[in-house]
Amino acid sequence: MVLDYAGQNNMLVKYLSSEANSASGYASWKQVGGYFDGDGSVTVHLNKITLDFDLQFVDNYRPQLEQLRNFLEINGARPGSICKNVREMMYVLEIHNDASVLKIAKALLPFCSKKKLELKTVIDYMGDRITADTAIGVFNHLVTSGERTGKIRKVDMPYFRTQALKECSRRCGEATRKKMSKLTLELQSEIQRRHLAGETARNMAADYKVSERTIVKAIHGGYKQ
Repeated sequence: MVLDYAGQNNMLVKYLSSEANSASGYASWKQVGGYFDGDGSVTVHLNKITLDFDLQFVDNYRPQLEQLRNFLEINGARPGSICKNVREMMYVLEIHNDASVLKIAKALLPFCSKKKLELKTVIDYMGDRITADTAIGVFNHLVTSGERTGKIRKVDMPYFRTQALKECSRRCGEATRKKMSKLTLELQSEIQRRHLAGETARNMAADYKVSERTIVKAIHGGYKQ
C-alpha cells in the first residue's frame, strides 16, 4: 500500500507524538547533575553590595526541559517558566528563587565535576561562609582559566550575604530619613492636619515634592528632628 503525502505526514506526527509521550523523564538528581554539568550554568547578578544567582538549563528540545521542570517541582523547587531564546534557537529554563537555587545547588553538587566549584561557591555565599568579593574572585578565576565563559568583574563587596542585606536595609532607612528631613516638624504637622481634612497622600506628595511614602511617614509621626 502506498500512502499519499498527507497520509505519510499523519503517520509521522503520530510517531513523533508517541515517542515524546513515552519519554521516562528524570528519576534522580544524578541524572540532573549530568545534564547541568553539560548544558547548565550559573548566572551571577551584581547588585550594589550583594550578589544574586540563577541556575540555567538550555536545550533545543522543549520536552526535555519540561521533564526537568516537572522533576524539580516534584522535589520541592520552584523553577521558572521555559522561554525560547530566538537568537540562539534554543529553549531556556531558569531558576530565580533564592531558596530553590540553594536547594538545587546542594542537590547537584555531589554529581557534578565541571560545574562543581561554581555550585559550591553559590552555596558558600548564600550560607554566609564567603564574602561577595571572594565569590566573584572564584568566578573570575574560572574565566581566566578557560573553565567558564564571561568577563572579569572588578568589585568591592567585602560583605557576607547577611551583612550586605542588613547594610542595604540601613542605607534604605537612611535615604528615607534624608527625604523626611525636607519636611520640618511644622510641615509634618500641617500634613497631618490636611490628612485629617481628607486630602490624599498623592496630592500632598506633589505639593511638597516628595514621595507618597514620605507623606505617609509624616502622617504617622515621621522622624523626630
